[in-house]
Amino acid sequence: MSIFGILMIYNVHNIHGQNNLRGNNRQNKRLRSNDRQLSIMVLFQIIITTMISIPYFALAIYNAIAIVMFHYKLSASGLAIYNFAYNLFRLLYFTNPVLTFYIYTLTGPKFRTEMKRCIQYGLKSVMTTIGLQRYLPPRVQQVLLGENQLVNTINIPLSQNRRRENAVHPVQ
Repeated sequence: MSIFGILMIYNVHNIHGQNNLRGNNRQNKRLRSNDRQLSIMVLFQIIITTMISIPYFALAIYNAIAIVMFHYKLSASGLAIYNFAYNLFRLLYFTNPVLTFYIYTLTGPKFRTEMKRCIQYGLKSVMTTIGLQRYLPPRVQQVLLGENQLVNTINIPLSQNRRRENAVHPVQ
């Protein structure tokens, strides 16, 4: 993975160098921003994958050399520690594909924006399908629906409601 990540970053920089010759400064800034984000995400992915994989493979090598090849016998406490470490490192190793999502979410601003938009769209469709939207507070409805102007239940914009409330009423 490290080799392919480094080759990908190298290829992106080569393509970026070719695009600089064409001009169009605005497009080059956007490409540089995308390249930077992609490079950061790949770098973090490589670092975390390496950190998670090394303990598991070190224990597997220990198992292959010490226990299998040299028939080294572990004591009861040593076997318990070995089994605990093996299961812990194996669990960490198998979480690696799941961590990719979190790495991209934490390191990529465009990924975060798109993720937020997808969640908002999903919540909106579920809430309107089930009919729970009308029971939500107006502010939550505005955020959920992405509306610019908050509307109350009788379809009068909130700004007009406030003007009416702030108007001086004669004392009766």
